[in-house]
Order: sequence, then structure tokens, then C-alpha cells
Amino acid sequence: MGSRSITCTRLARTRQARGVANFSNGNWGLIRHTNDSNPFTSLSYSGTESYTYTYDDTNGQGENVDIIFITSAMIYTDNAGYKTGGVSRIQQYQWKNLTSSPTSVTVDYSTSANRSEHSEAVVACACHNAYGAATKANIYIIPKDQITSSSHYWVLPKLFHQQKGNSNPTIVINSFGPRITVSQVKKILFRGDDYRTLNGGKPMETGFFGGLEPTGFFSNAEVRLPQTADDALIKEMTDAGVIHFMSAGNSRNKLDVSGGVDYNNSYLRWSNGVNYFTNRPAFANEGSIMVGNLNSWFNDGNTTISDSGDMKEVCPLNGEFIYSKSNRGPRVDCYVAGTAIPIVIPSTSDHTATTNYFANGTSFSCPTLGGLGALVASKYPTTTSAQMRKYFREIAVSSASMGDKIVQPKVSDGDFGDPRYMDPSVSQNSNLKITYVDPALSYNTSAISDTSIAYPTETLQPLPTPDPTPDPTLQIDYNTRMKSYSGTGGLKELIQALAGVSSFTTDEETKILSFVNRRAAEAYNYSPSWSRYLIVSEERTLTSGNIIPHSQDNKNDIVEFIRIHRTQAFQKNSALEYGFYVDANGANILNITNDNDTSAFVTYKKGISTITADSTNIPSEFFYFIAHASYADFLRMDGQHGKALTEEQSAKNYLDIELEKIDIRNNNNTINKKFSTYVNRQSR
Repeated sequence: MGSRSITCTRLARTRQARGVANFSNGNWGLIRHTNDSNPFTSLSYSGTESYTYTYDDTNGQGENVDIIFITSAMIYTDNAGYKTGGVSRIQQYQWKNLTSSPTSVTVDYSTSANRSEHSEAVVACACHNAYGAATKANIYIIPKDQITSSSHYWVLPKLFHQQKGNSNPTIVINSFGPRITVSQVKKILFRGDDYRTLNGGKPMETGFFGGLEPTGFFSNAEVRLPQTADDALIKEMTDAGVIHFMSAGNSRNKLDVSGGVDYNNSYLRWSNGVNYFTNRPAFANEGSIMVGNLNSWFNDGNTTISDSGDMKEVCPLNGEFIYSKSNRGPRVDCYVAGTAIPIVIPSTSDHTATTNYFANGTSFSCPTLGGLGALVASKYPTTTSAQMRKYFREIAVSSASMGDKIVQPKVSDGDFGDPRYMDPSVSQNSNLKITYVDPALSYNTSAISDTSIAYPTETLQPLPTPDPTPDPTLQIDYNTRMKSYSGTGGLKELIQALAGVSSFTTDEETKILSFVNRRAAEAYNYSPSWSRYLIVSEERTLTSGNIIPHSQDNKNDIVEFIRIHRTQAFQKNSALEYGFYVDANGANILNITNDNDTSAFVTYKKGISTITADSTNIPSEFFYFIAHASYADFLRMDGQHGKALTEEQSAKNYLDIELEKIDIRNNNNTINKKFSTYVNRQSR
């Protein structure tokens, strides 16, 4: 067995920027994906960690494998990072020389050719001596800026594989895919229904004319553009024996499969009358391996936030998880390191100089996996693309679970879509698998007989149907209808469920309680007629000056005076009602009938209790409003204002339902003043 040592780090969100990267580091993905469990026990900021993996010293470096990269432009071909024994592994191949070649282009491999940083970094993640796994594989380049027809990208590798005259496996790596911005929207087709407005009546064009803000219908207003014609050619290529790796893309969208609940989602452009699918991959060939991006950030158990030093932060998800910008969904086969990888590449303007390139995206997850795939193909050269896909999707997987939230999709409630499902921390029915390749290469991929793929299933949740039969629990006195804050079915549990987390940090829980009390007070103040807080015609002592104080021993404090009568009201006999005004001392009666009276009967609103972690008296009529409104405050605190507005609307809907019950009750019989005519009766 051979061994390889790599100095590398996994960075938290606060350090995923080029300006703070340590470019002495290598590709942390090589270490993560040659270990079953995560070997990085903590998020590092020093850049001095060193890890080693061992490999099959006959095939463990991609020996006798031909890798074709379809790149945006040329790379520097005399790069020492691609040399073995002083000989470059980059083959300056002329694709026009193939029999029946569709191109007549003479590819320019010289230093005067246009080169791109993206292309340099993509090839490096697979084959560079410092950054890739396939350090002995042969390298071929199809530069898109020179060979411009997209159909040629798939025909040329097929012809090459058929005509090259050796038994070397051929791998194609493409880190690109056409995409389109959602704009000029006439209508949206979402889960079988058409919508002509969004987010509760918001016009389609508002924020959606080239914008990138998420809604309940999209995770991002940039979507992949399916290439049906290319798919047919890609299938011919993989059927011919070529192994194909492709990037999932970085639009934060779900890539669904045929039969999935979001597969047929689309939007219609009014400018050209064309329907564009919003949840399909650019390339959907079933024999190709599609790679998503594993975040370098992970939950290292840190529970406190430091504003200095290492600037470590509390991770909201468990374990490891998908990078937020990565496309995901059932069509993505696995997740591979593609975040925060520092790479030193030749300068595109001067090949004798270098540039620090900080790789972020599925463009780099794809070649990192492709390089590992070359090791497997070197050991088992008859492996097909379908066998390789089965291997990376279901067999070569880490035992570590991913922490992305699992949320079932639901039917849109009006024109709000499904905003919780579209959150970038939700898996969206992904195959949540982190790649793990045992570098000993003991698993024979060429012996895989069943290459069928079983996609994860999900159930579209319908909107709740009102029960025409009255719920007997709703007939119980308001004073018995209480909810708790903590425990099963409690308010905190519901807010956690809305947030998609199993627990909050201590700091977050303190803020949540503050939000809960603020929203409870808001609901309380909406109406003077909440039955729970209404005290009707209670006898109260008059003090000097015919004043009824706010407070009296052994009675509730009066928060709001509603009506005052001389005798017991709302019983068999009518009662004289007093006018009054309220000041700091209490209610001052204006038209006292008898100066010798010592009491009066007050209808008033009592106070609301402060909610604590131990509370068991949360009003059930406020429960769902408080939960959604507090979650909206939490999202706003986190800077997620668009999602906060959606939750705010949900909260308002719950409160409106309860207020409507009061209106219905008051318009039939009220302790408030009534105005009657021969045609109607309304509360005043």
C-alpha cells in the first residue's frame, strides 16, 4: 500500500472566503472521502492540520485511465503539477483527427490560447499532484471556447473511446450546465396547479424580473435549463462505455426525477410563450453520475459564539450537510467536498506567475469525485458508467448521517407555494449520502449486476379539510383550554418544528421566549373581548371621588375598563349604566346616581401572564399565532426577511380566525354596546 499526506482544513461559514484562506493547504475532500467517518474533529482556522490516507499502490492513483475534461477554456499544459517523472500527463490531442469527427477545429494548446481560472481549478481537483486523487491518469481537454458546438462535447469522447486502440477506461468530467433566470413570468405551474400571483397576491414581476430571491415556488430564481437533445447524445456516450461525471449546479434548487412531485413544475414566459421547467437537471441521463456539494462547515459541538480569536460559531444543523447553494434533490447521487478548497493555479495572463483560487461549488465537487472514480476504474477497468453510478450512490457511502432537514412537501395554501420545503437547509428528497471510497479498492465495481436506482419517495401533503362535525373539545370553557411552553405538544416544540431543528441554543431560546411574550401581548391587545380575560359585571369598591381603582385586594387588576353599571348587569333585570373616563387612579364615574353608593359593577379585561419555560397556561386561541409570529421574529433576527414575511402572514391568518369568532359572537350577543335597527344588529 502507498500513502499520501495532505495538510488541509475544514472551514466554518465565517472563514469560507478567499481573503482568509490558507493557500498552503490541499484539498480536504481527499481526506474526507477516503475515511468512513469525518476525520476532522473540529473546525480549524490555523491551517496546520496534517492527514494521511493509504491507497492501492498499483491502481490507487488512476493509472491507465483517460480523463476528458470539458472545460470553458484551455489550461496551462506545461504545469509541473501534472507531470510524472518530468513528463506531462496532459495529452495535446487533436479531436478533428478522429474518424467521422464532427469538428474541424485545430485545438490551440499553446500559452497564447485563452485560459480560464475555473478550468485550471476543475482539472486540479481531479488530477493535480497536490489537489487531486488521480495523479497518474492521462488528461485530455475539450475547450468549449474553441470547440463551440454542444453536441460535439458528447460525440467526441464516444468516438475517442471507440477508436483509441487500448483498453483504458475513459472518464468524462463536465462542471457546467445551462441555466436561466426566472423572469417575465406569466404564470407558474406548481405541483399540478396554475398560479398567476405569488406570496399572497404579490405580482409575478415584483422582485422577479431577473431577481434571485426565493419564494415558496422556488429556492432561487435561477434554474437549470434541461438539454433534451444533449441527453440523447450523452446516453449514446455512456452506452458506448464512457463513464460520465457531471456537476449538479449551484442554484439552490431541487433536481427532481420523473414521477416526483416537483418534476413538472414550470413557469411560462409572457415574452416568448415558452414553458421552462424549474426542477429538472440540465443533463438527466440515467447512466451519468451527478455530484452535489458537501459543505466544509459542520457541527463540531461548539455551543458558544466568540466575537474574537477563532470566531467559531454555533452550527444550526447536525453533523455534516449540503452546501446551501448546491442543487439537491433525488437526481443528485452523492455529496462531495466542493467548498472552501484553496488552490494555487497558473495565472491566466502570465503562466510563469500564480493565482490563489478559492474553489466553491459543485464544479469542484464533480472532479474531486471523478478523480476518485479514476482510482476505481484503474483497478476495475471494465466498470460501466451505470455500475459506477450505483457504486457512488449506494455502496461507496460514509456511515455518517447528514443533518439536512427532512420536510414533506405540501399542496400550496393559496398562492404561497411551499416556502418551508424550499428552504436551502431542507434536503428536498435528496439521497443524503457522503462519498467514502476505501482507497484499498477492495470492492469490485465491475461485478455489480443490478444497476437500477431506487429513488427516495415523499408524500405530497394535502391541505387540511375542515371537519363539519364540531370538535367537542372546542365547547370546553376557555379557562380549561391551555397549552404548555415546554414538553410534547408544547409551544417550544412547535417553533422548533417550524424552524426544522431538534433544539435551540441557550441564547436562541432566550430570544425565542422574548419573541413569544411580545407576540402574546400583541394578540392580547387585538381585542377587548377575549373570553379568557373578560370579567363581566364584578362588584368593585368605590373610593373617594367616585373612583374605581385599577387594583383591589383579592381581585384581578383591571387592565381595561369596558362597562360600569350601578347594579349587577346582564342578568334578569336591566341595570343603570354609568359613563366614565379613565386616568392613572382608575375609572372616574361621571353620573353617579347616589353619592352614598359604595360600589359599582365593572365589566373589564384582566391582565395576561408572562410566559416562562415552565408555563402551562398559554392560551390555546393564541397558540398558533404566537408560534408562527415568533418564528417570523427568529427569521428576521437571522436576516431572512422574505421567509419572515411568509410566516408573518401565516400567523395573521391564525389570529384572524380567532378574531372572526369574536366578531360572530359579538354580533349576536355582546357585553359591548349594541346598536339595533329593524334590519340588523351590530356590536359597537
